[in-house]
Amino acid sequence: MSSTATPQSPWTGTNVYLQLILLFTSVFGAMSPEVAAQIVGAGAGIVGAFSLVRTWVISAKFTTGKAWIADPNNWSYLSAAVAAIIPAASGIVAPLKGVAEALVSGNWGSVITAVFALFSFIFYTWIKK
Repeated sequence: MSSTATPQSPWTGTNVYLQLILLFTSVFGAMSPEVAAQIVGAGAGIVGAFSLVRTWVISAKFTTGKAWIADPNNWSYLSAAVAAIIPAASGIVAPLKGVAEALVSGNWGSVITAVFALFSFIFYTWIKK
């Protein structure tokens, strides 16, 4: 009695993907740290922008208001996209999130605090260097 096993595709296993990731990341070892950081930052921005579009396509509408603000994935995607486009502005996403959450909740004390945090970030990052 012979047993014949169906050959398994090499693309269904995890090892091939791990090997491809290792191969891809090994390229960064020969680069200068500045160039590697730029490439990785751009890649993260592309993934963030793609994820924002993907979220919009899956839900078949661009959610606004409380649903969008409450989703932490949207904020992380937005932060990755902003960091890739304008690296100095990447820190602005957290204060913007604070302002948006405070406005949605209607907590005016938090709105004032969040606006001051946002203003402080903008002032010390771009105005007063």
